Order: sequence, then structure tokens, then C-alpha cells
Amino acid sequence: MRELLAVTGRWTPDDAGNCRSFPFEVSERARRLRVVFWYEPLTAERPEERIQRQRAMALASRRLGRPVSAADFPGERLPGNFATLSLEDPLGYRGTRYRLAGCHRVVLDDVQATPGYELRALAGGLWRATVTVWAMASPQCRYELAAWAEESAGGEVGGWSGS
Repeated sequence: MRELLAVTGRWTPDDAGNCRSFPFEVSERARRLRVVFWYEPLTAERPEERIQRQRAMALASRRLGRPVSAADFPGERLPGNFATLSLEDPLGYRGTRYRLAGCHRVVLDDVQATPGYELRALAGGLWRATVTVWAMASPQCRYELAAWAEESAGGEVGGWSGS
């Protein structure tokens, strides 16, 4: 496996509503792409409260067609930290997965695509991973983003399938 991208950083509440794009090059010989996006903390709330509030925020974001902020929930505190990962390949938009979890694992090749991402052959060239910070309730949040390419699509590597 060849590492294509490795980024770490921190967000603050000022990052809510912003996107950060990270370009990386995929070889024409690549047969499988793996991407991992992780962030923490999710929230200080109890898990059931967090899930309920994050669902409300995701629905509000989709309905409004934009990121939501504290102004959209007057009198309530934000539900937590919520970010998404989108991918673009040289052919265009490849997909986004909205997950209420702090770890996103994506696998793409000719025979499988993690839900939310299009199934099609890997295109060599410039790809872009875009992280959108929809909500930031904690004073800061750490994140990591990494991508790897495999030269052949046979067998599982790394012990996970991207779900």
C-alpha cells in the first residue's frame, strides 16, 4: 500500500460552516483506494442526546441547503461536532457519506464502494478529499485524514472493509 495523503489538524468553533480540501495524486496503476477520516471529540453529551441532536442538525442542514449554526437553534446549545468527507476524482464528484460517527472509512475499487460513494473504476490523476465542518460545539476538535492506494484489488488489507 502506498500512502497518498496524511493530514492532521485542529478545528475551533470558527471553522463551523467551512470546507477544507486536500488534493492527492492517484496512480493509473491503483486498483483500490482507502481513505480514513477521523475526528474527536464528538460531544460531551450522553450518546442518546448526541444522536438525537445530530440527526436534527443533519436534517436542518439538508433542508436549508447550508451548514447550520447556533443561530438556527436559538436557546439551545449545539448538538456536538459534525463533519463529513466528500471525494472527487478526475471525472468529478465521487460521493459523500453522512455519518453520525467520528470515524469515516472509505474503500473504492472496481467491485465495491462504501455506501454514499459511486461504484466505478478508479481514475488515475488528481483527487480531492473535502472535509465540511457542519457543526463545532467544543472549544477544539482534532482530526486526521489519510489515503492509501493498493496496486491490486485482491484480498482485504488492514482488517476493515470500509463500512
